[in-house]
Amino acid sequence: MYDSPHGLAINKNKEPDESEPEGKKECSLANSSYGPLVILQTLVVRLRGKNKERFVRVLIDTGSQRSYISKYAASLMNLESFGEEKICHSLLGGSEIEENHNKYLIHVSDIQNTYHCNFKVLDQNTICSGIPRTDISSFDQELKKRKIFLTDTSRIDDLIFENSENEIHILIGADIAGKLFTDRLTNLASGLTCLETLLEWTVIGKTDKTETSNSSLLVLSLHVTDAKISDLRTLDSLQIEEDNVKHNKLETQEFALESFRKTVCRDSSSRFKVNLPWLYRHPTLQDDKTLDQKRLKYS
Repeated sequence: MYDSPHGLAINKNKEPDESEPEGKKECSLANSSYGPLVILQTLVVRLRGKNKERFVRVLIDTGSQRSYISKYAASLMNLESFGEEKICHSLLGGSEIEENHNKYLIHVSDIQNTYHCNFKVLDQNTICSGIPRTDISSFDQELKKRKIFLTDTSRIDDLIFENSENEIHILIGADIAGKLFTDRLTNLASGLTCLETLLEWTVIGKTDKTETSNSSLLVLSLHVTDAKISDLRTLDSLQIEEDNVKHNKLETQEFALESFRKTVCRDSSSRFKVNLPWLYRHPTLQDDKTLDQKRLKYS
């Protein structure tokens, strides 16, 4: 099974039953650049762990086939893994990376604590780079008129973050997102679209504002945090291999020496001549001798 990010799944332990915890009724859902500012679907939810509850920022990304939680959040909330899964992440450009992920069953609710659900997620070192909160100043009045409440617009106490409040620690992928969306959708006059979920409203779309910093532009949920910048510039990362890469060091040296012998020689005056490569059956090049003589005559 492949996705962005997805692939082969290997279950090593028995998965827990997704049942309702005591005292809570839950619905089981399991089974940065410069340019126009694009708002992504973020919201704030309650995440419950062992004897603790914290707020956490969530990104809904239907380009990912699976849902994820950051290792930092899983550790902070003392979540217990129920197994591992091997995933082959398919990246933009066709590259693939295999990674092992711990599996968790997480319990979340909306910020008002009126809707509760649980679903399975995989852990990931970093979900994505920081995503700023949604600035609703330009369409706040329209939201109030339509009685739409967005949760990820202002600072919230007791929010999970390691270094910055812009961090995202849960990604809800296509495996879960479809079960959370309701049938309510509102198009704003600004061109943005508000989508209601069971965990509160979200907003998405392009604004008239311009990016002022390198914010997170998520495309197909690319997981390239382990890639080195130097690796991205190599030819083999683009599936291009030079001939000398296909040979070992000794073969390459012999090939270079043989090429040197065929293309370099000395003329009668002991000067070195190098034969340049020409395309096979290429038409004879014009020497433009007549044109040069005319230029010499009239210059």
